[in-house]
Amino acid sequence: MKQIITILFLAFTTIISTSVLAQSAQDHDERLLAKFSEKELKAMTPDEVQYWNFVVDNGYVVFEIKKEKSESEMENIDFNGDVNALNPLSLGLLPDESSVKTYSLGSTGFGIMVLSEKKIRAKMERLNK
Repeated sequence: MKQIITILFLAFTTIISTSVLAQSAQDHDERLLAKFSEKELKAMTPDEVQYWNFVVDNGYVVFEIKKEKSESEMENIDFNGDVNALNPLSLGLLPDESSVKTYSLGSTGFGIMVLSEKKIRAKMERLNK
């Protein structure tokens, strides 16, 4: 009888922990709502959610524009917020498949470099090893 109770308890805890892990794998960064609806996010695979979470955290670089580099060399994005709280998805900036894109952020004196999907996936692999 003790063995049956032990087996049932282990099966129950395994099922619960598996469902909790599956649910946490689907957790998305709230910044993704700038591009995706809740319905779209729920339809994504855990790998897709992980990718887009990574994009809003690590898929871009904000930099100060040096005087030598003219802002006119970059496409200007209308932006007047805090560059430290930047969400590239809210600006409509998405990674290109293979090329890095650079934009100036309004008149802030800063620019943003959006990494390519290829570079983002490589960075994900490096950091997840």
